[in-house]
Amino acid sequence: MLSSPSAQAVSERVGRPGDPCVMVIFGASGDLTRRKLLPALYNLAKNQLLSREFAVIGVARDAISTDDFRAKLKQDMQEFTGASIDADIGNWFEERMYYITGEFGDAKTFQQLKDTLQRVDQEQHTQQNYPPFLLLSSNNLPRPGSYAKRVATGVE
Repeated sequence: MLSSPSAQAVSERVGRPGDPCVMVIFGASGDLTRRKLLPALYNLAKNQLLSREFAVIGVARDAISTDDFRAKLKQDMQEFTGASIDADIGNWFEERMYYITGEFGDAKTFQQLKDTLQRVDQEQHTQQNYPPFLLLSSNNLPRPGSYAKRVATGVE
């Protein structure tokens, strides 16, 4: 899928693939993830603009497993991408999705996130590159710098 681009995909490519990373999505079970972020990520993968060393860790309050999260995202991808899903891209995506149940303000969530980031980094070779993507209401936004401190230390 991502190793040998088709002539059409190469001619449509607008830039180079992004760097290896684990995208952390806070609020991952929400509507914006389903309707906007997931289709955007799918289209980036389809156009070979995501690194092959890419993964997503979703963090949200819903008590679901990683397997349930993957199944939900697969269903949402089929519903909201606006086109038929390429099976290879869908499978590639599914293998790179992880989930943590937790609250943004809870130190235990960040310890679990730290541990999961390390495991995912080893599995997906993402070079410890962890950009956050926050899908939170404005009253839940963190203080500047608190995300990096929480991930690095597991505490606030």
